[in-house]
Parts: sequence; structure tokens; C-alpha cells
Amino acid sequence: MTQRGVLVYKPVSGNFKITAEVRAAKNSNPSQTPGGDGTVQLGGLMARNGNGGQENYVFVVIGDDGNGLSIETKNTVDSFSNYAGPSWNASEAELRLCRFGSAFKLYKRHLGANEAWIPADSFDRPDLPDTLQVGANIYTDNTPDLSVRFDHLRIESITSEADCEQD
Repeated sequence: MTQRGVLVYKPVSGNFKITAEVRAAKNSNPSQTPGGDGTVQLGGLMARNGNGGQENYVFVVIGDDGNGLSIETKNTVDSFSNYAGPSWNASEAELRLCRFGSAFKLYKRHLGANEAWIPADSFDRPDLPDTLQVGANIYTDNTPDLSVRFDHLRIESITSEADCEQD
């Protein structure tokens, strides 16, 4: 929806999962959670069609969605976004975005909790090409006051949909 952001990516073809520990904070005071002032301040994982033209992507991000801390999922088709931002009790999480065929599954879990992956959302995107820009993104709808740390970021090929929930 033409907001401000950046994506650091590598081209990835075929079926994959991208996973990272993601921590969001205020850039002006890293001991504080982002946002808190009604602005959107988020960072996480994205898979994007980089062929130009209108925006087409999916992502899972953590931070403040303007209504408080959340893990937001977004599906953008021809520059029109649909998103969900249920609340989350921290400004950090382990996030995963998985592609198998045209299915994209997004997951979340608490850091250090030794818990199973929690489904965050899923999208069917047969319109997206085989090769996508896959990586870490941050974005805001206002003047950024956001620092996002990505630890243990890895992109792995998968051979089945079941691989999406395997460590």
C-alpha cells in the first residue's frame, strides 16, 4: 500500500522455508518496544515478486501495528494488501515463511519456549513466479523509529509441505 520499507533478499526458486529469530525495538531507545504512538513499526520475513510493476508479496512481521504489539501477516496482490495483526505478548519471536507449490504458510513461536510452530496464516498464490525475492524486511507508515535484529536467518529448500513445521 505504498508505505515506507526495505527488503534485503536473495533470489530463491522452488519450494523453500525461511526462518529467523526477529527482535523489534525503538531505534531511539533499544530497551523499549517499537511504536506505542499509533504508528506502524514492523519487521520480519517476506517473499516478493521482483519483476517490477505492481507489488505482489506475502510476509510475516513483528512489532507494533499501530494498535500495539502484534505478529502481522500480509498478502498483497497487485498493490492491494489484506492483513491480519493479532496481538502478541512480546516484541520478539521466531518467524517462518514457507512455500510449497502455490501455497504459502506463515508461522510464529515464542523465543526460547521450545514450542511447536503456531500457524499464523496461509495464502494460495498461483500468480507468483517460481523465483522470488526472499529475505528480511522492515517497514513503517511514518517516520521510522525502528531497529530490527535478525538472528539465525536461514533459507532452506524443502521437499514436502510437512517440512514447513520441521526444525
